[in-house]
Amino acid sequence: MPRLVSLALAAALAAGPVLACDDEVAPGGQTSYLERGAFTYDVFEASVAHTDLSECPQEFDPDVVFCRFATTETSGSIFIFSYEDDMPLLAIKHVPLDEVEAILQASAY
Repeated sequence: MPRLVSLALAAALAAGPVLACDDEVAPGGQTSYLERGAFTYDVFEASVAHTDLSECPQEFDPDVVFCRFATTETSGSIFIFSYEDDMPLLAIKHVPLDEVEAILQASAY
C-alpha cells in the first residue's frame, strides 16, 4: 500500500496542478478529487496536456498497459496506465529532454 501512495504522490508532483480540470470537463473550474487516492486516466485526460503514445517503453507489457507523454521545460514524462478497472496510473518514466523528439517520432500514429 505505501508504494501505491508513493506512486499517486509522484504522479501529482510530476504532473503539476493535476487536480484542476478544464471548463469543458468541470464547468466553473471545479476541482477533481482523486477517488480513493487513485490517479486515474480520466483525471489525467482532463487535467494534463499530453500526447498519446502508440507504444509504451519495452519494459512494459502492451497487453496490460497504455502510455501517455507530457513534457516540461526541462524533461519529459511517460505516464503508464493500466487497462484494468478505472485505468489507474501505475508508473511514471522520466526521460531527458534530448530524448523527447525521438519518443514522439517513434510513437507517431
